[in-house]
Amino acid sequence: MPATRNNIDFSPADYWQQRILHQLAYARQVSSLHGGAFDDTTAAVTHRLQSLFAAHGYVNRDIAVECETELAAGVGAAAKELTLLCAGHAHLDMNWMWRYDETVNIVVETMQTVLALMDEYPEFVFSQSQAAVYEIVARYRPDLLQHIKKRVAEGRWEVAASAWVEADRNLPIGESMVRHILYSKQYLSELLDISRDSICLAFEPDTFGHAQSVPEILNHGGVRYYYFCRGYEGHKLFRWQAPSGRSVLAYRDPHWYMGDIQPDIALSLPSFAREYGVNTMIKVYGIGDHGGGPTRRDLERLRDMASWPVYPQLQLGTYGQFFAAMEAQAKDVPIVDQELNPIFTGCYTSQSRIKMANRVAEDALQAAEFVGSLAGALTGVKYSTTALGTAWKHVLFNQFHDILPGSGKIDCREHAMGLFQDAMATATSVSQGAVQQWAEAIDTSPWLAEPNPDSIAEGAGVGFGMAANRPVQTSRASGMPRVFHIFNPLPQARRHTVELTLWDWDGELEQLRLEDEQGHNLPIQLLDQGQNEYWGHYYTRLLTQLELPGGGYRTCVVKEEPQLSIPAIPYVRSARLERPHHFVLENQWLRAEFHPVTGSLISLLDKGSEQELLNLPSHGAVFQKILEDGHGSAWTVGRHMQQRPLTEGIKIHRVRSAQGTLRQQLDFAIAFDQSRLEYTVFLDDDARQLDYQVRCHWYERGSRENGIPQLSFTVPLGYACAAASFGTPLYVQERQAANLDQASNGWVWARGSQGASLGIFAQTKHAFRFWDGTLQLTLLRSSHSPDPDPELGQHQFSFAVALMPDTTSASEAAAAWQQYCQPPIPVSAKPGPGHLPPSGAFLEQASGTAIFSGLKWVESEHEKALILRLCEGQGSSGEAVYHCGFPVKQVVWVDALERPLSDCDAGLRICGSELRIPLEPYQIGAVKLVLGEPGHAGKETDKPAGIAF
Repeated sequence: MPATRNNIDFSPADYWQQRILHQLAYARQVSSLHGGAFDDTTAAVTHRLQSLFAAHGYVNRDIAVECETELAAGVGAAAKELTLLCAGHAHLDMNWMWRYDETVNIVVETMQTVLALMDEYPEFVFSQSQAAVYEIVARYRPDLLQHIKKRVAEGRWEVAASAWVEADRNLPIGESMVRHILYSKQYLSELLDISRDSICLAFEPDTFGHAQSVPEILNHGGVRYYYFCRGYEGHKLFRWQAPSGRSVLAYRDPHWYMGDIQPDIALSLPSFAREYGVNTMIKVYGIGDHGGGPTRRDLERLRDMASWPVYPQLQLGTYGQFFAAMEAQAKDVPIVDQELNPIFTGCYTSQSRIKMANRVAEDALQAAEFVGSLAGALTGVKYSTTALGTAWKHVLFNQFHDILPGSGKIDCREHAMGLFQDAMATATSVSQGAVQQWAEAIDTSPWLAEPNPDSIAEGAGVGFGMAANRPVQTSRASGMPRVFHIFNPLPQARRHTVELTLWDWDGELEQLRLEDEQGHNLPIQLLDQGQNEYWGHYYTRLLTQLELPGGGYRTCVVKEEPQLSIPAIPYVRSARLERPHHFVLENQWLRAEFHPVTGSLISLLDKGSEQELLNLPSHGAVFQKILEDGHGSAWTVGRHMQQRPLTEGIKIHRVRSAQGTLRQQLDFAIAFDQSRLEYTVFLDDDARQLDYQVRCHWYERGSRENGIPQLSFTVPLGYACAAASFGTPLYVQERQAANLDQASNGWVWARGSQGASLGIFAQTKHAFRFWDGTLQLTLLRSSHSPDPDPELGQHQFSFAVALMPDTTSASEAAAAWQQYCQPPIPVSAKPGPGHLPPSGAFLEQASGTAIFSGLKWVESEHEKALILRLCEGQGSSGEAVYHCGFPVKQVVWVDALERPLSDCDAGLRICGSELRIPLEPYQIGAVKLVLGEPGHAGKETDKPAGIAF
């Protein structure tokens, strides 16, 4: 076994040779930093070393010491003017290529190793990110947690965890990104007895790209520093600026975020010092991905290299120390005001089930908080912030940069789907409990009726629709009439088509009548021919359409209106004339025509301007099977080799409803290769969008040899468009045409220079391509690595081709997508007395360009207050005006941690029922609404704040 020095893995000859060679290389860089002041010294030592090596054939200790002594005499002092800060870290992937139990083992064993090394090496300082790591330790090895807390208190353990996990920074919505900061700082400050303000670093070394709004979100949460590696190739140190002008100090590590200690770690330090006018650089070291962290060899090498005479000062330290040094030393730091994208564009599509789970859960939790907040403000009953916080943490865990992006194996997906089901159970329970509690407070006594002792309707429909992630409409009444409340889980007023489920109706379906709360007839359309059986009960679905107030509800009543049936003239009905096949869906805004042979959408007409929105010589808007070359993976999209429109063997069926014209519908089916595609296209009355509901039986496998198949939907644009707007976290990102998939929360809009234009809305899809005059939505990809079969099986998803009038603004487009993802919530109600009117608005956005982010109860158990968060979406200063239908006695600016801000504009005010929120361009704002007692409506008025319709 060769001899070693201080455990550095070199033979004696190799060690001394590497030692002097790296000191000499470093000295040359130091000389360059000083304008060549030490070139003569380095040249002389280089010549002497080469001569000695030529004479002896080796470099031993005596030769190295002789040369480094001569070198140190000339450049040693200058060499020690620079500091290399060495930050020990263990990159811990959450459920990447393994199961969760293995993740737990990786975490606790790594922490145990680190703690043992800290006992042995008093100079060793360690940094660990991800609040989830600390939660794992607290849950499974609380004995280790006590040791960690001791090291934290000593200053030897840095808590670099402003996010629950090192999350994706493109696909989650902005509210999720805020919750990472809120729950991480809240949890860690209590767990480790540290200040929330001490957690000021966003550590995202392996994240696959970064949305431009991230600095604004970080500022909202008191995070000042950003460490990353991917998505950008420019400056190493810069101010990353959000569209609002707020920024964080960002560092793109040129060395990477993992690695061991080698003699070359200091060679780039002098050039970095020259470039940014500093004397310090950071080196992150430690084994990662599967844990491990710094090793004994790393620490021994650092001890030894610290003694080298011509080398920088080696200091074992933290990320926080590095960023503090950069803030103090760096002058004229460049500003970068762009998104840090793209990288790993395949991750916008891979493992689509995980992405579906994330988006559905985000929307479900937001809706639960919204209706739960308003119900609580009106009834005084607060939902459990602890329960919803746990559900949010499940969602945040699944946003880890190898889980949500889909770059893991099936074990990773199975655990993610389990957390999704748990989060949905909480969201559904809170949401249903809130709307039922709200419904019980509504006065529906005019519709009281004697219960039908023979009815089985009460309690029917439990669980119905949950498999499709739809609101549950359990029947709460029997007999006739039936009362429904329709809740709007968004602050924007809207006209919307609503589907009601009528359980165990004993009357004649042909004689149904639907009234609003004032007795006016509502339009109605039956979706089913007769009754459908479900677990011992029978149901029929019906559509209606009504205006819904923002943050409020309407009441409608299903009745039976017996009608005298007059016999029709008994003409013989038989085939007398044959007409050509013609498949058209049309309302007052749109006319959509489908090709009778290929089934593709060949014309989409804006009826207001008679403008054709599709490129007519093309195949039309159509599903395509695309084949990428086999070099792609879950991370990367290969070059498109084939694009085959799915236009052969299409079966088309026109669905004729029992009555009414609220929805026109076509059903399509096609078998191709090993798969089958079934989809419904419908157009609702008064809708400016063509909706697609898709069920795909996907059995296409990818391989390196045969390529990677994908399913996409392509819309050829019939107008010129130079750039497209992509919905990103609390921001609308403009991007030029590019022949690659680009990330979005779920929508893209190809805005034309004049006239109407088109967008695509999707709730659970993220990969959009704007290129060569087309919009493309990537739906499924069968990548072969690391999971050989990531998508096999049945998939259900929906999207819409949306007409955007020429007056549409960015904030209006974002609001339209939110309405697509957050349909109204219908609730069956048992008639009875209550103190609320049959309809009302309780948080309605009256004006302004704000994008809604969330409404929730304050986390503090001792406060009776709500948090309203929004973001200015148009790039202009102004006020967001909300009408509040519940008593508010005080309004306060707060940050992401729900703490009052002292440096905000005093223009925030509540005047009676009117809440006015001043916003700067693209600013995120959060307002605490301190609730008053019933009848109290703010400081400036004594009028009640309720708004009834």
